Amino acid sequence: MRQTFLSLLLPLIYIVFIILLLKNAQIPKLGYPTLKQFALVNLSIISAIVFIWANFLVKPTLQLKPKKTPHLVITGPYRFIRHPSYTSLIVFCASVSLLLKAKPGFWYTLIVITPIYLIRAIWEEKILSENFGKKYETYRKKTLF
Repeated sequence: MRQTFLSLLLPLIYIVFIILLLKNAQIPKLGYPTLKQFALVNLSIISAIVFIWANFLVKPTLQLKPKKTPHLVITGPYRFIRHPSYTSLIVFCASVSLLLKAKPGFWYTLIVITPIYLIRAIWEEKILSENFGKKYETYRKKTLF
């Protein structure tokens, strides 16, 4: 029962975020974008690309607690940051919310999505440290979150 609940939790979180965006979005008018809009669009695109790239290198899971992995991925965006999927997803949600002026979506990203992925990253760090020992600790010292 608990495992079923946890496996449904992440998709439910995404559904709530999408509902908040759709309900509160203010679509920008066509024309020349402001500098803020230009920056947010580019930030959204870059974070989406990093998310896809990172998930291409590892098998993503929709479960809240990460699974053990057979090998340590340290290429692609993982060369610079240990959790590029989580980071890029948070940046994407925040930037899209700001672009669409959906304040509830932005606050939901900060209050719900970010803490969940921080907890997941902590679990993942523990699992990877147990699995890969010194190799992971060396990798951890060379990279950001």
